[in-house]
Amino acid sequence: MKAIRFLFPFLCLLFALTLHGAHAQTKAVEVERRDADMTINADGTVNVVETWVVNFQGGPFRYAFRSIPFNRISGLEFQGVSENGTPYARADTEQPNTYRVEFDQDGRAIYWYFEPATNETRTFQLRYTLHDALRIYDDGDQFWWKFIEDERGYPIQAARVTVHLPAEFPPDEIVAATYKNGRAADGARVVNGRVVEFNGGPFADGVEWEIRVQFPRGVVTQAVQPWQKIDDAQVAKQELAAQRLERFSLYAWLAAFIILLGGALGLLVLWYARGRDVAVALPAEFLNAPPRTPPGTGSVLTPALAGALIDEEANVRDVLATLIDWAQRGVIRIRALPQGAKTADPNDDYVFEKIGDAPPLEFEYERQLMQALFKGETSRSMRSLRQGFTASLDRTFDSLYAELRKGGYWDISPERVRGQYRRFAWLLLVLVCPAAFLFQILAAQFVNKELFFSWAALAPWVALGVILLALMYLARYLPRKTRQGAEATARWNAFRRYLTSVEKYTDVAAAQDQFEKYLPYAVAFGLDKTWVESFAAVDTPAPTWYIAPAARNSARPSASGARPATTSHSVSSGGATGSGASASMSSGGAASLDGAARGAFTSLNSVSASFFSMLNTTASTFVQSVPSSAPSGSSFRSGGSSWHSSSSGSSFSGGGGGGGGGGGGSSGFG
Repeated sequence: MKAIRFLFPFLCLLFALTLHGAHAQTKAVEVERRDADMTINADGTVNVVETWVVNFQGGPFRYAFRSIPFNRISGLEFQGVSENGTPYARADTEQPNTYRVEFDQDGRAIYWYFEPATNETRTFQLRYTLHDALRIYDDGDQFWWKFIEDERGYPIQAARVTVHLPAEFPPDEIVAATYKNGRAADGARVVNGRVVEFNGGPFADGVEWEIRVQFPRGVVTQAVQPWQKIDDAQVAKQELAAQRLERFSLYAWLAAFIILLGGALGLLVLWYARGRDVAVALPAEFLNAPPRTPPGTGSVLTPALAGALIDEEANVRDVLATLIDWAQRGVIRIRALPQGAKTADPNDDYVFEKIGDAPPLEFEYERQLMQALFKGETSRSMRSLRQGFTASLDRTFDSLYAELRKGGYWDISPERVRGQYRRFAWLLLVLVCPAAFLFQILAAQFVNKELFFSWAALAPWVALGVILLALMYLARYLPRKTRQGAEATARWNAFRRYLTSVEKYTDVAAAQDQFEKYLPYAVAFGLDKTWVESFAAVDTPAPTWYIAPAARNSARPSASGARPATTSHSVSSGGATGSGASASMSSGGAASLDGAARGAFTSLNSVSASFFSMLNTTASTFVQSVPSSAPSGSSFRSGGSSWHSSSSGSSFSGGGGGGGGGGGGSSGFG
């Protein structure tokens, strides 16, 4: 009990402090109205009477203040404060019903003290006179004033300002406007030739409101003030900077357009002059057999050379076509290990086996590929090839290009031509980045600071970058064949059209012997899917040189019984242009043969799924190890201004836009 009596005073004190804190938190001011009546005199002075209707929430409040800077006036006189018609006395005592004025170099402030106010509404009036507050221009004089300042700490619900002009003027020669935070707003109205009214609100804390009125020159005797000259010079400088910015932006976008247009035309001319192959007559709509090279001879390009000739690049597709060509010619055979060959999963494993009495290889690229594939052994599994075989493919590709050059199809290796243009484009692209950055710094320094990291300053450089990227892409089509190369490409494209639409040109069922014979070319041209689907529909037998797991113990041809070559390969070298064959393998590098294996081609025989899983896995292994060796394309098989009034069509004679009025300052309660 004693302890309770001892703690009771402290509990009461704590409760009182809590109530005081809660009371202090609800202490706020809201100005229901702040109105003004302003009279512009002929000598340039402006008499102002402000009326404040203040709602005090909580309290008590004992004083208020209003400060006005001298930024756009030459002088200010506070005549006093009154409340409900009762004037306050000027004194420095800070007693109720008194006011005092503070002076400094930036302006003046008036403080008035009233009887403590708590949860009530009070009305105050301020009277003051502004000196030299007008802007003087030949086309009209202006009174421009920030009536609602942004430094307040309280909201104002509504405001009305009535301005009496120094004389009667034609209403259509009076211009009026309002601005909120520098932006044009509504609320200006010309009542008659001598009175203009402005209405606005509500104004949250931090919102500034300006009024502006212009009337004909000749009535006011005020001279142009130094502050106006400084302000007009600043406005003129801003307008000049804005004009420079506008002109610069126009020229920059125009330059970007010219760069894009001129660059596109330049690239077109470059391709026409340096990359376009010689126009040749088509030999026929299609050829149903690989064309002789040159015509009339017994020489035929290998699938790899024909593929590189047509699409102008040596890639994994050509290597895969070479393996199939070897198997078809009796150089190797391919068998699937027991655990694999059921899907296109890269974990499937296959074995490539050399045939002892195989015919010799004619071309250097074949000998390099054979050495890299077997490394002196007689058999290699796909699993072992993943450990480094593809690192040696670049030499094979170089040899392919060399064979085609030796045959007279290209004067310069297409890979070298592409590399030269791409390196040149990359070099310029690297130089463009710092040049664009430096250009923006200079533009911001000498034209307008807004140009730093602006789209206008970046536009020409972005356009140049686009052209350089386009050049890098176009480099693929810039290798130019000799006339012999162009003629050979035309003939091979005729054969390719036959492979693409074989059912259109022949009876597929009667031409089943062509399936295995032309399969390497279909792989090289990226047409394996359509070639397979065409012959699957007529139950064509599977290749005899591929041994699937389920068929290993069945009667199959022996190594020496592999199908002999049906075509003699002899090359005179050359280059090719892209045939535009569509892709039938995914962009990740896996062949699209998996779809055929599980679809239409399953009707060939029981080993078809295993066979095409092998093709998938082989292609995937090569591309995943050396992505740059994949065929180009999206998939593996792809081959000062005038400021207008809100109430009239006239414009202000000077001073720029919103934010240029005098007044402002700050106000508050305490």
